[in-house]
Amino acid sequence: MLAAVVLSGACAERQDGGEVCPVLCPEQSIPTRDTVIEAIGVSATVSPYPGLGSEPTLLLASRGDSLDTRAVIRFDSIPSRYRRSASDTTTLPITFVDSAELRLRIDTAGTKATTPVTVSVYDVDTTAADSSTAALVALFRADRLVGSATFDTAALKDTLRVKIDTAFLRQRIVGRQRVRFGVQVTSGESVQLRVFSSLVDAGPQLVFDPSADTLTRVGSYRPVSLTPVDDEALARDLADFTLIATGSNDRVSGTTPNVLRVGGLPSSRGYLRFELPASIVDSGTVVRATLTLTQIPSIRFDSAERVTLFAHPSIASAVISAPDKAALLIAAATDSAQVMPNGAGLIEFELVRLFRRWRGTKAVDQPRVLILRASTEGISPVELRIHDVNAASGLRPRLRITYVPRVDFGLP
Repeated sequence: MLAAVVLSGACAERQDGGEVCPVLCPEQSIPTRDTVIEAIGVSATVSPYPGLGSEPTLLLASRGDSLDTRAVIRFDSIPSRYRRSASDTTTLPITFVDSAELRLRIDTAGTKATTPVTVSVYDVDTTAADSSTAALVALFRADRLVGSATFDTAALKDTLRVKIDTAFLRQRIVGRQRVRFGVQVTSGESVQLRVFSSLVDAGPQLVFDPSADTLTRVGSYRPVSLTPVDDEALARDLADFTLIATGSNDRVSGTTPNVLRVGGLPSSRGYLRFELPASIVDSGTVVRATLTLTQIPSIRFDSAERVTLFAHPSIASAVISAPDKAALLIAAATDSAQVMPNGAGLIEFELVRLFRRWRGTKAVDQPRVLILRASTEGISPVELRIHDVNAASGLRPRLRITYVPRVDFGLP
């Protein structure tokens, strides 16, 4: 009781008695400070993301001379023997192929077609490097065509079935050779389809009958890549992937200065590295931190399509200094914003949780980096554009921080 009386007296008598009172008397307001700073030291556009073959869908698009994307689907491991039925233990060599087809499941959310669509399948097997876009694109030619089908727009709702040349497939199976398809869509007008990749259960399938016997079980096979032989993870990713013959972003014709690009094809991420006063982050207590970005309208592709822009903290250590590597290593998004590509004005992210994570860590050990990522990454040509640190003063990224300065306790 005596302690309570003393404490009460101290509060009543020393209302302006220095910095001790706000702690002893919690009913008093704690002084806060607001500051707006251009806290981004480095900004950069880094690409491509996601890595080749790590997309959940494959984009097939023919949209004028600005976007041309195709798909490569590999069946490097097809059995050369078959069983007549599931219960039959005897295997027979495959010497006959009937009713062969490539099946592709459509992601209807990505369909943009107004006239009938032709899906063409080519033999794109080559000894060139796995990542050689030029070598693969050159194989999409008439003498390599092994299947084709035309679909009305009403049929673009579920599964596309494209008949494959059975003589071609039989020759590859008997010769124990790999089968690699290149898929392309064309139409009288601009067209875009998304089909599920092998990363999901609804991925591509090669289906054929290995016997003229109608009772024989039909074989169904999923994509498999056996190259590169020295990188099992990459080989798994390359089972199927989107091949970008012509990208959607202006990287094709040169970069745009003073602009961060997020999304597009090949897809980009935005890299922001903060340079913050230690007196705020380490010594003070941040109660609010708002990052403000200024958007530039983009009207090239699907400009009215709503996109979610995510802000991810990078978890890369100081050892990883390259922005493109740091943009790979990200934690869960701290905040997000709904953005229209053709919009203009301000985009805001609340980062107070990120500042609390940074408190107590040294910037030299854990760089204070934020990565901007689009929800359409790798599956759409939609691109967001944002002014970077080299833009005019009123357009650069800026940070508004509300914080409580450090309180040094001492005798009144």
